[in-house]
Amino acid sequence: MDTYRLLTGAGEELDQFDAETDAVAADRGRKLAESHPQPSPHHAPRGGAPATRADFRVERRDGDDWSLVHAWVPTPPPAT
Repeated sequence: MDTYRLLTGAGEELDQFDAETDAVAADRGRKLAESHPQPSPHHAPRGGAPATRADFRVERRDGDDWSLVHAWVPTPPPAT
C-alpha cells in the first residue's frame, strides 16, 4: 500500500491515508474533501487571479517526494 495525502489547492495538508491504488486514493480523497469547507472563489478586480482557491488534490508519496495523482474543483450543489 502507498501513502497519500489530501491537500487544498493552496497546499494546506488536510489528511494522510493509505490506499491500494491511485484510483482508490482519488475516490477516498474526494470523500474526505466533502467534510472540509469549500470556499467560493473570490476574484480580484479586473479579472485578476482568484484570492481563494476552492480546489483539492491527492498526492502519492514517492520516496522523499510527492507526486500528483488527482486534482479537482468541487461542483457546487444545485441551487434550490
